[in-house]
Amino acid sequence: MGYEGKLQIEAALRPGTAFADFRRMLEKYARQESVMVVGHNPNLSQFLGTLISESGCEASVELKKGAVARVDMRRSSGTLQWCLTPKALRTLYTAAVESSRPNTSRK
Repeated sequence: MGYEGKLQIEAALRPGTAFADFRRMLEKYARQESVMVVGHNPNLSQFLGTLISESGCEASVELKKGAVARVDMRRSSGTLQWCLTPKALRTLYTAAVESSRPNTSRK
């Protein structure tokens, strides 16, 4: 991914924390171009559901272990751009690896 900086460990991602803590953590990094958040369920699924809900209630989002989601943030909520399951990620990885191999012909 090209990131070479120091990873940040945040208490807001620990199991059992409240959405308000998660929101404060996002505000802390709001000036960054992008932020990757890695956490545990059910917190991460619940936080994602709350982020993408315009009314502030929780939308139903199931993040399986190893899933990846992209959310573009606005001031009060976010827009879910995509959510990939581990199976879809493996398929994309396999396709990328196969297409990047040199094409050699044997005659």
